[in-house]
Amino acid sequence: MNEALIAIITALTGTTAWQFWIIRTKLQHKEKGMARSDAHEHRDDLRDRVRTLERLLNQSSEEKDNLREEILILTGKVKKLETTVEWLQKENEALKKRAK
Repeated sequence: MNEALIAIITALTGTTAWQFWIIRTKLQHKEKGMARSDAHEHRDDLRDRVRTLERLLNQSSEEKDNLREEILILTGKVKKLETTVEWLQKENEALKKRAK
C-alpha cells in the first residue's frame, strides 16, 4: 500500500514538476524573444537613421558641388566685369584728356 501511495505521489509530483518546467521554459523563451524583438527594433531604427543620414549626406555633397560650380561661373563673370571696368576707366581717361 505504501508503495502504491508513494508511486501515485511520485507520479503526480513528477507530472506537476514537468508541467512547471514546461511553463517556465516557455516563459523564458518568450522573454528572450521579446528581448530579441526589442533588439531588432533598435537595430532596425538605427539602420533607418543611417539610411537617412547617408541620403542627407549625399544631398549635401551634391549641393556643395553645385555651389562650387556656381562660384566658378561667378568668379569668371567677375573677372570679365573687372576687365570691362578697367577698359572703360582707361577709355574714360582718354576721352577726358581729348576733351581738354
